[in-house]
Amino acid sequence: MVNEADSKYKGKGKKIFIVLSGMILISIIYAASYFLGKALIFKDKYASGSLKSKTTSVYKNTEVDIQKDKAVKLKSVQQLGNDSTANKDADDKKSLVALDQAEKPLKIQVNLSKQRVYVYDAKNKTVEDFICSSGLNGYDTPKGEYTIKERGYSFYSEKYKEGAYYWVQFMGNYLFHSVPFDKNQVIETDEIQKLGTKASHGCVRLSIKDAKWIYDNIPRGTMVTIK
Repeated sequence: MVNEADSKYKGKGKKIFIVLSGMILISIIYAASYFLGKALIFKDKYASGSLKSKTTSVYKNTEVDIQKDKAVKLKSVQQLGNDSTANKDADDKKSLVALDQAEKPLKIQVNLSKQRVYVYDAKNKTVEDFICSSGLNGYDTPKGEYTIKERGYSFYSEKYKEGAYYWVQFMGNYLFHSVPFDKNQVIETDEIQKLGTKASHGCVRLSIKDAKWIYDNIPRGTMVTIK
């Protein structure tokens, strides 16, 4: 009887051991499959470029990627820059307050009817006065009060086959930036001629030189009023 009980006990133990071993093996296979799948997904994403430098979509109803380190190099800030203050008379230029003498904080006002961007100091003295192009009808530049947020050197839109330099974000998908360049990184001269009229998809376009001035001198948090 004892031997029979031992035999039954050993038989049961063997079955339990086999079941446990099978469960452990299945768990190992499942875990290996899970991590292998994750690794393959990561590889695919990396190969497709979706894990490259972080980008931010801009423009309402467009597919623009802002890239702070995009390798689109500008030969010269003066390149078709159209300095909007170049044609001002001597009295107009004298009325501007030098940046180093302006009372901080600065603030920006965009006048849509005049297609001008004004930079004022804390005492409402004019520091800069730029010609611009706001949004076309249907792509209207939003009116209201905003603050300066992110910025970057350049971006390019695959959808519109255009890019621009010196973008500075003031609200969501809306930016200050230069006149656009085409898919070959050539500044579009006909778009330069449109400065002073509505021409963009909602952003505020400026000459390259003026866009760079805002990029260089207007800090994050600066108040922007558009009316």
